[in-house]
Amino acid sequence: MSPKTVKTEPVRPVQVKEKTVSQPIVQQPSKPVYNPNSPEMLRYKNNLRAALFSKFAVGSITGSGECSIQFSIDKTGKLINRKFSKESSNKALNDSVYYMLMSVPRFNPPPSGYNGETIRMNFKINNGNYEISIH
Repeated sequence: MSPKTVKTEPVRPVQVKEKTVSQPIVQQPSKPVYNPNSPEMLRYKNNLRAALFSKFAVGSITGSGECSIQFSIDKTGKLINRKFSKESSNKALNDSVYYMLMSVPRFNPPPSGYNGETIRMNFKINNGNYEISIH
């Protein structure tokens, strides 16, 4: 007996028409994008700087030095994660900045566009002349 040969044809893919169902698009309310230089945020940071500066004993500092601090603000206005990012070799400057930072544990709630980004303050003092910036 001889083996039977079976002839097969190549398999062709079957195209099935799919039914497209439209789903309504639900837009989530988007959070405002943080702009550190928006007029609202600049006004907020300037008011915050003034509140902090009111607790800064600049008259008790002699000599010169530079230091920097950083912190965030929660949605209720509480200053969180407060710390030095750069300390000065001038102990009196460090002590005054530390006292100032601890004296203002809470401020006004931040603008809606602020999402907890780090705020930085720089202090430069040189024999009574000083410069305080906030970023």
